[in-house]
Amino acid sequence: MQNISQTNDSQQGEAFIHEISNHVIREGGEALIQFSPKKGELQAHLKSGQGDPTGIDYLCGYLVKSIQEVFTPSLGDQLYCSQTVQSLAKVHLRPDIGCFVQFTGDYSGLLILNYSGAAALALYRGYMLQMGMPEEELSTMHTSDEVIDSLGELVNQIIGKFRKNVEDAYGLQAQNSQPKAIQINASITLSIGPAQAGEQYRRISFKVAGHPFQVELAFEQSQFHQLITP
Repeated sequence: MQNISQTNDSQQGEAFIHEISNHVIREGGEALIQFSPKKGELQAHLKSGQGDPTGIDYLCGYLVKSIQEVFTPSLGDQLYCSQTVQSLAKVHLRPDIGCFVQFTGDYSGLLILNYSGAAALALYRGYMLQMGMPEEELSTMHTSDEVIDSLGELVNQIIGKFRKNVEDAYGLQAQNSQPKAIQINASITLSIGPAQAGEQYRRISFKVAGHPFQVELAFEQSQFHQLITP
């Protein structure tokens, strides 16, 4: 919440309201404008239009950042991320290649990446070429062990960067299990552990060279707030 006050001169008042209107248009949110006859002042109370940065939706931002840090060096502008986060009833491993890793500690959850066959190959080839592998030696089948193993390694890098980004932001730590990558032909429902009330689930959609893949996140019911000390 921001507080702005301005003396109630007619021209200044109009300029003040114009400034507040531009802020709301630019940043979103709400503005409550009041006139105080006793003080002869206009007052504006601004509330940001951004979402509450305390729960799973804010963590999704750190997750996208982590994915971009891993994939962008080898893919550049071939990597596209949707600006929409979807709420889900559950998270799933989905065809053609599904990868998952669980993390526990100060916070707990489950990360899943689901790749179409074409997206899996594009990510694998970009990664291996960046590592210096000759193109003629690369696999051309998304079901090959080389592709699946490479995707598992990429997920390991993503979860490592995600944990580091969360630790830098909140001072909280977590550990992760060994990531798994498998070829599947049907959807498989996964969960953090025994069913808990209030678990949250999200999906973020990506494309690589025009081929889709999705990231799904399961997270315990938790919010992060700044510690206020006396």
